[in-house]
Amino acid sequence: MKIAITGSRGFIGKHLVEKLEKDSNIEILEFDKPKLDLFDSENLKNLFREADIVIHLAGSNRDSENELLSTNTLGTLKVLEALRKNARKTKLIFASSFQVYRPMGLLKKIKEDAELNPQSIYGISKKCAEDLIKFYAGEYGIKSIILRLSNVYGPRCRPNYNSVIATFCYKAVNKEVLEVHDEKACRDYIHVKDVVDAIITSFNLKVENYEIMNVCSGKLYSLRDIVEILKKEIDIKVNYGRGEDRKQVVGDNEKIANLLNFRPKIEFEDGLKETLAYYRNEN
Repeated sequence: MKIAITGSRGFIGKHLVEKLEKDSNIEILEFDKPKLDLFDSENLKNLFREADIVIHLAGSNRDSENELLSTNTLGTLKVLEALRKNARKTKLIFASSFQVYRPMGLLKKIKEDAELNPQSIYGISKKCAEDLIKFYAGEYGIKSIILRLSNVYGPRCRPNYNSVIATFCYKAVNKEVLEVHDEKACRDYIHVKDVVDAIITSFNLKVENYEIMNVCSGKLYSLRDIVEILKKEIDIKVNYGRGEDRKQVVGDNEKIANLLNFRPKIEFEDGLKETLAYYRNEN
């Protein structure tokens, strides 16, 4: 099996490549930035020519509005155009985000058929990318899997960019003060290794048109929870503010469990300790 990956040098991409390299039956076709252009569909077509599966991870997270829309939406369009121009029928797996959903104040788990109402440019860029995938799946038969990821954390996660967990772990190791604006602010966190397993498990899913699945823990953890776990492992200084963030999205992961028999394996406290250990070793 030949698998092409955009974003293979990113946070999730590096973990995915490491796992796939252990399988002798898989040949990895990595997107090489110096040689390839994400915004050139003809260029991408050469990468995808022999691929059985394209995993589209390349994206922008905390950049300018133009960069977010350009990379996440236009970049996805170019990937789809490259697939459309290929005679070979290649399955697409796309990393979307929980930010396509509208955060809720109630502890109700969101399912994949919930109304989408993103509250950020990043969320809008991912929703637009999803809409493009649905269109190309219907018009051109590009069988696609959209994985909506909750807050992904773990070793190699970039501080002050990918996750608050990475930021807290990095600051704790470097003896910086942890700024907690609202200790009760909650998120649905999932470890990067579980995300990688979900991606790989989806390889064999038969798709008629497109399929959308949440990849999440289905549990909420607060900033206070994170701080208390870190306190067990390392001396930290915390500055609690008076901000209020009652917007949260906790995902329903029953669909992926039913379709792929997939459930996250890594307990939150274990994953958090592993992430802290990574930054200790890096320091």
